[in-house]
Amino acid sequence: MIGAITVGTFPLLSSAHFAPTVAKDLRHQSELLSQAGDQAGAVAASRRAVDIYRGLLRVSRMQYEPKLAASLHELSVRLSGAGDGAGALAAIHEAVDLRRHLARYSTRDAASFQQSLALLSQIETNEASRIKTAENTAR
Repeated sequence: MIGAITVGTFPLLSSAHFAPTVAKDLRHQSELLSQAGDQAGAVAASRRAVDIYRGLLRVSRMQYEPKLAASLHELSVRLSGAGDGAGALAAIHEAVDLRRHLARYSTRDAASFQQSLALLSQIETNEASRIKTAENTAR
């Protein structure tokens, strides 16, 4: 992912140069697809953004960890909207863990941590309700 693009013997730009822009565009695309009702497309775009930010951690953890956490938060929203409660819980747990660490260093990150905690609570409540409904239906 971090390889150079070359023309002849001259390296032009590393793919890491474009990756942050691509990830940001994918996050925006995910939002638009979700608004249009394409939950599968929204999830796919969101997953790709998360993958890119994971790769960018090797370039600069300090710069990209907050963006990875935000992308995981958004992925959990998309997965929940698509009916994948287990996936949503996994993504929001990871976002909470990252944001807990980041919250030690900035009030902005502390506010984001609180938002992820609130989303975690909401998703857990939704999953508990879904499970209870499924159990009652099975009886």
